[in-house]
Amino acid sequence: MYDSDEDEEAKRVALETAQLLRQQEVDDIVWQMSSRKGRRLMCRLFATAGVHHNPWNISAEVTAFNCGRMNVGQVYQAEVLSLCPEKYLLMLREQTE
Repeated sequence: MYDSDEDEEAKRVALETAQLLRQQEVDDIVWQMSSRKGRRLMCRLFATAGVHHNPWNISAEVTAFNCGRMNVGQVYQAEVLSLCPEKYLLMLREQTE
């Protein structure tokens, strides 16, 4: 059997590691969106992922592929919108220039 103190320590370490990894993800996205080059890259990612396009195709396999690709873009879009919405709006304005 496991010692409860060891279990608690393992849980604490796992939680701290997860928090550190999440903070790195947050920092990476904020850093990416802090420069014009980074915003251009994210805008291309959203376009390539088809975030604003209908994924439907007559082929179910192609539709499934498009949905998967779109989901990846939507995950990043949601992250950007929740972490730095002002940079997302700036990215959109820059794309219309």
